[in-house]
Amino acid sequence: MGNPSNILPKDLLTFAAAGRLIGRSRQLISHAVSRGHLTCVEVGPYKFVHTAEVLAYKKNPPPSGWKKGEPRKYEETPEKIYS
Repeated sequence: MGNPSNILPKDLLTFAAAGRLIGRSRQLISHAVSRGHLTCVEVGPYKFVHTAEVLAYKKNPPPSGWKKGEPRKYEETPEKIYS
């Protein structure tokens, strides 16, 4: 995002605030950071993400890797249910 000395506090969001901004959870933001889709700025014990990156992530999220297929078929027999 540029030179670290040019980062303004107003350009940073906590994971929870970033999640609220795009209507998702803070866990999704954390996973995006760990996967390298978003960059994280650490200030002491606190972690922040850039607002511009979060908004860009909302417009073009990476593929989730979830492949739709046939649902699992469960065979429920009375022996399995009541044992």
